[in-house]
Amino acid sequence: MIVSNLKSLEETLPPLHHDMVSNEIFTKDQAIHARVAISILGPGGGAEMHVHPGSEHYFLMLEGKLKVKTDKEEVIVGPGECVLVEDGEPHQVINAHDGIKKNQGNITKVSEELGIPRRTLYRRIDKYGIDIDKYRQES
Repeated sequence: MIVSNLKSLEETLPPLHHDMVSNEIFTKDQAIHARVAISILGPGGGAEMHVHPGSEHYFLMLEGKLKVKTDKEEVIVGPGECVLVEDGEPHQVINAHDGIKKNQGNITKVSEELGIPRRTLYRRIDKYGIDIDKYRQES
């Protein structure tokens, strides 16, 4: 049996991924046909088209929206939904929530839309280095 403590995991940025952090819970060496990770994607964050040979890839959404694109189809999933990308299937993922742009940088509206406290949203904005003023200037 292998036990993993989420508080002790190191943040990583896998190859071909951007504007996100990932915490690997179990490596492919530990969980024969899978890699288990918690990933947080900043606005527009995700991964370019890539493949994981020898393992399936599951995306279980806890909050927000995620666009998952394969060479065959594209879906947007939200909280409580799970997507399976089959072994060897090329895929791309993108954080599909555009709340900051849509709400022109109004943090109160964005936090209400996401259902998270403003303080949490500000911490994430700081963590990902998002320039809110850029969105406030767009009309």
